Amino acid sequence: MRLKRLVSVAAAAVLALSVSLTAFAAPSTNISGVVTVDTKDNGVDGNGNTITASLAEVPAEYQSAVADVRKPETLKALLGSAYTDTMSVVDVKDVTVADGTVFPVTIRFNVPGVTTSTKVAVLHYDTEKKAWEVVDSKAGQGTITATFNSLSPVAFVVDKSTSASTTSPQTGEHSMVVLFGAVAVVAACGAVGLSRKKRA
Repeated sequence: MRLKRLVSVAAAAVLALSVSLTAFAAPSTNISGVVTVDTKDNGVDGNGNTITASLAEVPAEYQSAVADVRKPETLKALLGSAYTDTMSVVDVKDVTVADGTVFPVTIRFNVPGVTTSTKVAVLHYDTEKKAWEVVDSKAGQGTITATFNSLSPVAFVVDKSTSASTTSPQTGEHSMVVLFGAVAVVAACGAVGLSRKKRA
């Protein structure tokens, strides 16, 4: 009776530890919230010529628009059926190109954590209409490429449930813990068996 009880307790402990480690190693998203561009040749103009776009913080006069686009209800209204509850604005930047650049321009942005299968959206704030608009965009490996007919504040939207993971389960470490646990169970059984022999 004592043997069964000891084995049950040891086995339960191993199982609990195994579950805990699995939960601890569960993947989590890695969207940094900081969008950047390469310092040179990060886009093309309307004629297919290479251009270099620059990023800066959004001017104070547009901060109310930035605050508005971060609201889930605003995103839902703008994206329609493409919107999911796991989508959010990860960054907003003021994007500029050199004077005289021929539009439309296509610019490649660096967004850590994004993959080719990540759902993304790029929103441009039309300063004349004072409204956000959705522009064509495409996710790449660590990038988002978007095409603009004009430039001003730009919001980057990412579905974090489809982005890359920061961690993956440590299979080797997990297996070792389970192995040690199994050894502990066997050792416990042996100890009880030896104790019985001594009594006999």
